[in-house]
Amino acid sequence: MTRMIFSINQCSSIELRLLKALRALNWEGNWPAQAGFFLEEIGLSSAQTFVFADLVSVIIKADPNFYLLGPMSAYVSRDELNLLAALGIASRKFSNTSDQSDPQIAPVLKSLVDSCGTALSKARIAMKTRSPLQAGRTVPGAASQVIPFQDDRTMRTVRVVSVHKPTPQVRRIVLGGHSLKTFETDLPAQWVKIFLPDGTAQPIGRAFTIHNFDTINKELTFDIALHEGGPMSEWALTAKPGDELQLAGPRGGFKGATPRSWLLMAADETGLPAIAAIVRQLPADLEVHVFAEVADETERQFLEIQPKVRVRWIYRNGSATQEPETLSEVLRYSPLPTTGGDAWIAAEASVIRSIRTQLLRDRGFELGKVHAAGYWKRGEQDHRDLAAG
Repeated sequence: MTRMIFSINQCSSIELRLLKALRALNWEGNWPAQAGFFLEEIGLSSAQTFVFADLVSVIIKADPNFYLLGPMSAYVSRDELNLLAALGIASRKFSNTSDQSDPQIAPVLKSLVDSCGTALSKARIAMKTRSPLQAGRTVPGAASQVIPFQDDRTMRTVRVVSVHKPTPQVRRIVLGGHSLKTFETDLPAQWVKIFLPDGTAQPIGRAFTIHNFDTINKELTFDIALHEGGPMSEWALTAKPGDELQLAGPRGGFKGATPRSWLLMAADETGLPAIAAIVRQLPADLEVHVFAEVADETERQFLEIQPKVRVRWIYRNGSATQEPETLSEVLRYSPLPTTGGDAWIAAEASVIRSIRTQLLRDRGFELGKVHAAGYWKRGEQDHRDLAAG
């Protein structure tokens, strides 16, 4: 098949950054995990980035031949230019009553393009004015039955089997029930969304990493890091065996480290269940450096580790022998291997952004080898991050 590509100079600086994110969403390795950061860099919120993930998913399902180049390509394809044109029209339409969108776009895809255009407009991102190429399509002719990619919403009713208290500020919940007989996990650190039954059409739901799934007894364990005012925290304080919940998933997960490399892992309390699940399944000969931030020594948890796993506990409130420290500060001055490795990081969104920049700029990590997910965001409820999968 003949491919038509053009100079990257065809694109404005904003288009280049948007295009890089759109390409990353369809790329291999850890590139999809970077897309959320690329989109946020041009002013989009974490919630808006999921609209663009849906768009790319639908386009690729509708037309596998749609030509998205590699994230660092010095060229731009005809398909990509036409997609940028469609997004530009959609973003301008948000503040214009006239509908200029292409009538040939299938309804589902048109809705997604319009949603992306609205997100760009609300973020005050000015797209370059351009017309679709005469020899090309604006976007692929998706069949009307194609729907946007969504989380697995197959709801399972489960019940609390037991409640444990590994630390003062963590509740470990074990779930069971007939619906888990068909539940499967294929990667460590996958997550599920837990919903509190409150009798409303949209029950309160939050994402939690699977600490462990017992394949024999079909019981799923997850941790809740308690914090004031959170609905799940309030529920966990009084949770008891027999309580019913619903869950959807699993999603995401750790896909493994590069062979013959080394792995950096860093997290606060919210990421510790993922680290616990990952280190249990790592190769015994892999060099691993774990940095875990908790409030104080009482919040330190047991980790089942391999001989070559080194763990550094960081206490943000300090201890009898340590001054108060933070994850970002400790990583900045800690000695690490100088050869390129892989990194897996999960914590508060702004902390993750700082550490990610530090690793790429000062530590020499390759962009595609840094998996950094904001598991929560200060001041925001039910934060979602594309990098979490």
